[in-house]
Amino acid sequence: MSQLAVPPPVTLPTATIQDDFTTVLSEVHAGIIPSESIWLSCYKDGESTIHGKVAISLHEQDRDRIELTGVGGVELTRTSQVRDYLGGHRSFRPS
Repeated sequence: MSQLAVPPPVTLPTATIQDDFTTVLSEVHAGIIPSESIWLSCYKDGESTIHGKVAISLHEQDRDRIELTGVGGVELTRTSQVRDYLGGHRSFRPS
């Protein structure tokens, strides 16, 4: 009887983000605060940990659009839309 070769497990990266980031996004979008930065950290075994910030602000012309600017080697990208408590649609992914 032959044995199947089992590939080694794959270690996936892990990202952690400031726990109140959705509140910060909502406050910037609503104009309560003009801009703010949140922290984002990325980890993967055998690689350097990355700790950075994402600057959040309203777009200069389209005041219904939030701009996300990564600082320190991180980036946060809007990938899809989900309903949030304000009735808007937002979903984000570290990239």
